[in-house]
Amino acid sequence: MSPIIFQIGPLAIRWYGVLIMAGVILGLVLAGREAKRQDVSIELVYDLFFYMILSAVVGARLYYVIFSWDLYRNNIREILAFWHGGLAIHGAVMGGIISALIYTRLKGLSFWLITDICAPSLILGQAIG
Repeated sequence: MSPIIFQIGPLAIRWYGVLIMAGVILGLVLAGREAKRQDVSIELVYDLFFYMILSAVVGARLYYVIFSWDLYRNNIREILAFWHGGLAIHGAVMGGIISALIYTRLKGLSFWLITDICAPSLILGQAIG
């Protein structure tokens, strides 16, 4: 089975990308339902997910680059070329947690309540992705 679903010029849509996005979307739906059950604003969860996803991508790349520094030491430009591969789930989770810590502090929310709302989504996203 080809890892590419379809390609338009240089843009290739890959299976793993579609699966990761499906995990993110289903995780967001699950977190929204749990937020409603916990009487927490769904809009708050949507805002948090936006920041968590951005932080997760940055964290995933940063983690990979740090632990593969020999590959990037002599080619600094390649650090930003994440489409060439090199994202680490450990860094993504750390980036998401850091953004959740900052977000909950700024909004005056309980970090642990938000963690309880989002943790099942992380597990679901990981299982799908």
